[in-house]
This record gives sequence, C-alpha cells and structure tokens, in this order.
Amino acid sequence: MARPLSISFSPVGFGTAQFDTAVLPQGARALNDALAGGVNWIDTARDFGRGNALKSLAGALAQTTRAAECTVVLKTPPLHSLEPAALKSEFEWARGLLGSARPWILLLRDPEFLAGQGLDSRALHERLKAAFSWLAGEREAGRIQAFGVCSQ
Repeated sequence: MARPLSISFSPVGFGTAQFDTAVLPQGARALNDALAGGVNWIDTARDFGRGNALKSLAGALAQTTRAAECTVVLKTPPLHSLEPAALKSEFEWARGLLGSARPWILLLRDPEFLAGQGLDSRALHERLKAAFSWLAGEREAGRIQAFGVCSQ
C-alpha cells in the first residue's frame, strides 16, 4: 500500500531545462522570485541546461534563503542503464551538489528507450524491477520521499 507523502507541493514548480551557467544571474533571480511566490519544488536533470543545470541550480540555491524548503524532482539521464549502482551514483552526485537535507523525488527518465536500444521487454522488466527495488529502499531509508517514471 502506498504511504502518503509527508510533503505538499505548490500547484506550480520551477523547471530547469534551460538553466545554464550563462544565465545564472537571471536564473537565480527567477528562482528566488518563484520561491518567494510560493513555489516549493524544482524539476531538474543532469543533462538539462546543456549539462549545467544542476551546477547552476546549486549556485542559485546558495543565493536564496528559501533553499531548504524546496523539493527537488530529479530525473535520471535518458538511456540510463537503470542499474541500482548507476542510479545511486547519479543521486549521490546530485545530493552532493544540492544538499541532502531536503526532500527528494527521483524519476526514471524514458526507460522505454532502452527497448529501442536492443533490450528485450523481459530484460527491461527485470532492470525496472531492480531499479524500483533500490528506489523503494531509498524511500524506506528516508533519503527520497517518492519515485516514479517519466517519459517525453
């Protein structure tokens, strides 16, 4: 049975798909304005912002007093292996940049694309099962609040 989340979400979030070091001053102001307006979750991924989104986001969060109030929704890279060790590495890297003392949600991004890379449906199912098992353990340990799948 699903356990209710201990966090609530604003109706609008802050996306970082175009968040790049080139726009850091403007991005930091936009993030601060969004947080001041009641936004409390941020959508991000390692490959957003030409690969700079998480680093830029870390810089922007350092400039706001509301950083600890934000839930980070982290999407794994597309065509990710779904192996628990790779997921853990990705999550630990992001937590190191953005801080672990905040609510986190992890989304497996585009796992169906692995089928297009020659992975049969049985193998994809097994990889998803292993990934969900690791994610469930992270939730049980309190390191993430929720997890799921997202597709483009």
